[in-house]
Amino acid sequence: MFSRRQSQRARERATEYATCKDFQEIFREDMAGLHLLAYLLTGDPARAEQCFVAGLEDSIHGNPVFKQWARAWSKRAIIQNAIKTVAPLSAPANAAPPRQLEIDGQSPLIAMVLGWTAFERFVFVMSVLEGYAVRECAALLACTDQ
Repeated sequence: MFSRRQSQRARERATEYATCKDFQEIFREDMAGLHLLAYLLTGDPARAEQCFVAGLEDSIHGNPVFKQWARAWSKRAIIQNAIKTVAPLSAPANAAPPRQLEIDGQSPLIAMVLGWTAFERFVFVMSVLEGYAVRECAALLACTDQ
């Protein structure tokens, strides 16, 4: 039988980790930003939607994550799914720009980013917009940091 102290510690541990409900709330609250992240990475509305949904599923069913890391983990799940979906290193550099989602008043920055190659988009979004270190980008993209 658990001692009172062991029971208390078990309850504290249970509240340290993000739950399914926590991730659902994050994806609901941050839906626009997370979907934009997926769209900038994939350059395609349908693929962006797939990455968004897969990111939610991976966040819910993946490894336990501390609550304070849940938002960053959600973004990372979307990034990882986008990498699997697009394979930016194997995409030809001279490929046609991706289809653009028609948004009234779309930002010139978004239009510019969507005109880049897949690899350029990934590096820009991950390093500049999301603040990943160059080494972390290289590790996720399975390339050198050069």
